[in-house]
Amino acid sequence: MINVPSIKVLVDKTFITDSKESGLIEAYLVAVDCRKGSVIRFTVYLSSGALWSGLPISAIWCDRYAQVDISSRIINTEILQPYSCLEGPISIISFDLLKNGNIESQLGSANYLFTINYEGDGLAEDPEQYKTHNVVVLKSGQLAALPNNYIRFLDNWFANDDEKTDNYRRSRIHYFPGG
Repeated sequence: MINVPSIKVLVDKTFITDSKESGLIEAYLVAVDCRKGSVIRFTVYLSSGALWSGLPISAIWCDRYAQVDISSRIINTEILQPYSCLEGPISIISFDLLKNGNIESQLGSANYLFTINYEGDGLAEDPEQYKTHNVVVLKSGQLAALPNNYIRFLDNWFANDDEKTDNYRRSRIHYFPGG
């Protein structure tokens, strides 16, 4: 488990009450836990004072960029997080240059929050399989964890709409010092 930026979020109560209550409760993101082959699990600090661990991304919402639209919810975690966690330790980074950046994604427009990077010795080391999870807020307010090839940053000062990414391919090269 590792700390994440303390971002105010909303948690779907059905995930913390065995579906006995609906609605949203305010919380702050505290940490993430990434276990090989599993989904990202979030720990939140709820406004009730409870610390809650093990929430999937489908339980988390954010109203930082727009009003939450729970009617457009994506229930399937595998859509919100299309790839399972890789092995090994993780690090969390919020890229200053990209913070709050507007994103075009396969799930629609979004805003960037932070990135989960995998540092293991298996697939995380393989250039064809290596990926990060960029945690973003979708237009509906729901969180998603998308790899780099699922998103494109949009801005007016640097990114060029005329520059196409169709020919971009994953690297198959292992880079080593001196070679």
